[in-house]
Amino acid sequence: MRHRYDPVVPCHNHLSFSRIEYDAYRTDLELLAQAPRTDANTARLEEAQQNYELHKVNFEKLRSDVSIKLKFLDENRVNDFGCLLTYGQFMLC
Repeated sequence: MRHRYDPVVPCHNHLSFSRIEYDAYRTDLELLAQAPRTDANTARLEEAQQNYELHKVNFEKLRSDVSIKLKFLDENRVNDFGCLLTYGQFMLC
């Protein structure tokens, strides 16, 4: 029985875009952490921390999804190859 799953390529594209967003928010957080401590900067730092955490969780979820889908593809490839070998042996008998 085959498992149904979304195609990997669109998910990989979402992962790439998510990685870019995650890196951008991480960079913003690092820059604000180095800025002088003022009330305005503290508020911006807290907002940047929240955005960073949100995008980090999203990126890690997408990375996990792509990893699982690639694992399924590999398992299906191995199963298909095994079926071909079994079918070929049956045809030789």
